[in-house]
Amino acid sequence: RFQAANRVPSTGYYGPLTREAFPRLGGGASPGTPSGGVTGPSGAGALSPSDAQLAQRIDQHLAGTGLAGYGNVIVEQARKDRVPVDLVMSMLQKESSFLSPANNLSIANNNPGNLRWADWESQFGGRPGGPGNFTTFPNLEQGLRAHIHLLGTVYRDDVDRRDWGSLVSRYAPAFDGNDTDLYIRQMYDYTKQWQQKLGITDNWVNG
Repeated sequence: RFQAANRVPSTGYYGPLTREAFPRLGGGASPGTPSGGVTGPSGAGALSPSDAQLAQRIDQHLAGTGLAGYGNVIVEQARKDRVPVDLVMSMLQKESSFLSPANNLSIANNNPGNLRWADWESQFGGRPGGPGNFTTFPNLEQGLRAHIHLLGTVYRDDVDRRDWGSLVSRYAPAFDGNDTDLYIRQMYDYTKQWQQKLGITDNWVNG
């Protein structure tokens, strides 16, 4: 496996040690990119007027990024899984910088949350063994939905308590080479910033 071959602990998460090791493959685009690459959203379900406006505000902030145009998908899935939008945006900012070009593994796998394979991901079209040994999704929409669904299920208690310390300690543990303390501080800072940018409160999920 990629991590084992490069002496990186295999933890189920994509940490800085993995990021550092990836260029040893030779740089450039990673192999196994799903045909068609990152695609636009195929369409989301109907949103309430206020949520539709929120999706538009998200799209304004995502303009020019790899997630441009995915506001509806983010809001719809966040509503479905009862995950705060400010947390979703903060995690996407931290994990893949909204799919900046430097995050070629996230782009190659249509996996902005850097998820490792688990059986439940098949409901989103996920399959194991993608570049870097991450789950590969058929398109970016499904990768986004899977990431939000993970936050709303596996991390349900942490999300309900808005306990980013507990969530991050499990999602990006220090033994995987992550600066977990920094990640935790950033989540508290980023979520506040996204609430201000989007005009929402920490009670959005109950609105």
